[in-house]
Amino acid sequence: MLKKLAVGISCVSLAATAFLVGCGGDKNYDEIFSDKVKIVYELEGGMYSGRDADSVSHYYPYTDGMKISPLEKFAKVSRDGDYELDGWYRTRTLDENGKPVYSDKWNFSADSVTQSGLTLYAKWNANTVYTFEFVYFEDGEEKVAKKCEVAAGGKLGDVDSRDPLTYANYKGHTAIALYYDEQHTLPFDKDKPHPGGEVAAVKIYAEYIEGDYTLVGTAAELVAAAKNDFANVYLLNDIDMGGASLGFKKFKNRKFAGNGHKVSNFKLDYPQLKNDLAENPVTGYKDTLCASLFGNVQNSEISDVSFENVTIEINTFLSDITNICVAPLAFTSVNGTFKNVKVSGTVKCAALPVGLTALDVKIVSDRGVYVDGETGSETGCRFDIKLSNNENN
Repeated sequence: MLKKLAVGISCVSLAATAFLVGCGGDKNYDEIFSDKVKIVYELEGGMYSGRDADSVSHYYPYTDGMKISPLEKFAKVSRDGDYELDGWYRTRTLDENGKPVYSDKWNFSADSVTQSGLTLYAKWNANTVYTFEFVYFEDGEEKVAKKCEVAAGGKLGDVDSRDPLTYANYKGHTAIALYYDEQHTLPFDKDKPHPGGEVAAVKIYAEYIEGDYTLVGTAAELVAAAKNDFANVYLLNDIDMGGASLGFKKFKNRKFAGNGHKVSNFKLDYPQLKNDLAENPVTGYKDTLCASLFGNVQNSEISDVSFENVTIEINTFLSDITNICVAPLAFTSVNGTFKNVKVSGTVKCAALPVGLTALDVKIVSDRGVYVDGETGSETGCRFDIKLSNNENN
């Protein structure tokens, strides 16, 4: 077995494989062990056995092809703070900023020591937690809506596939755009990796709208929002529904912010079963089938949106129906506000109850609501709903 003489520089004692040589005053261990091979472990800010030290030296009797063990095999090697020992390197240089750069990592299993000895340098990696931080300001104070941990060089999508906008939301506010700077001049790129290194946190700043909204940019997202009785809708762009069905069967305590966009090419989905029939405003009987975009509206606002090329198909033989109406926006409205809403489309009568013809279908074109409540308003709205054919054509 290879015998080792261990000498602790800066008064650190090491337990040797064969015996212990303690530190002591002005002793010159290089002279004492001049016939031995000297191995110097530069700790680079680390500690050995819990004590500060600049370096630790081991002295070995030389043999051809001799191998050595890493210093941490004999006692704990550590560094104050959150650091992890990467390994031991033969070369240490300084970069242009005066920071150490390590190269030529020593392989303790394969590399052999020469008779001239060896100096190895500890390389420490900071155990940095890398994050994307979505920040907002409240009362002038910067706060974090969400932190997403990633590996150095990782992307946000590596840890979560959701839309990054959702990370930035906070109570009563919805993020609609993301940036790397407070001034909102550098758009955030979800495919750009975290730089790692000394940059622990990448801060992301959002442009917000007031209110809790579901951001909608695709046909599938709009259909899902229509089925959610509590979602406020915020359109991000024009949406071509591609012939899919769409309709809000009720719209209560909600908002639909169209932002000037249009929703086009869809078939109106509206209640058509017996239990869905509404009360006839003239007779009071529940015998009215009403086709409208938002059904019964209450305490809600729909604004700045165009619904184009809407197909409204009447296809029922239900004998309970004696009254059929088509209203662009709603059957009833109680405290409903409609601003700059446009609807254009076609009514097709595929099948009607006995006794009714296409001419009996009431198409409301001068207003958006069939039965107005005591409160509510329509401002800047336009409607163009036409009957395309006769029944059974």
